[in-house]
Amino acid sequence: SVWRIWMESALAADDAVDKVDAILDVWRQAATELKHSCGELKVVLAEWICAHLESSRVRKVSGLVLQSPPTPLKVYELFIEKLMDAQTSKFVGTKGAARVPIELNRLFEQAISEYGRNAVDVWLWYATCHLRCADFTMAAAIYDRALKMLRQDLHGDFTARYQEAVQVEAV
Repeated sequence: SVWRIWMESALAADDAVDKVDAILDVWRQAATELKHSCGELKVVLAEWICAHLESSRVRKVSGLVLQSPPTPLKVYELFIEKLMDAQTSKFVGTKGAARVPIELNRLFEQAISEYGRNAVDVWLWYATCHLRCADFTMAAAIYDRALKMLRQDLHGDFTARYQEAVQVEAV
């Protein structure tokens, strides 16, 4: 599409990192025109944002990208991975439960609102984030919520993968 060409041109510019606001303006225009057909473009933008911007900047701009639904699961995965990597590195060596930042919890909740019934990965990312922070109570609560929301046929896969995550993260 024309919007993809415009977006890719803007992202390929040598000074693109310095012109994030202009890139986001192109995104706003594209999202307004394409409405519910902007998923592919949203993935392209999220990949660039996560590859080129610091996590603090990703935190600020991700909300704008996520404003116009639907959002492909890949976009959530990219933003969550970037922000989890930035956050959990701060918790290495801490004793007791650390708090997952509000913005990251909101991002998980937004992903769950769109994909909570069908996406085991979203629930695992969410629970794992809390496990890494040694917040086992919250991880267990997320586990319980997942079993209530996920389709019945996904329970076995989720439970097995959650148990693996507990073993890895609780060491």
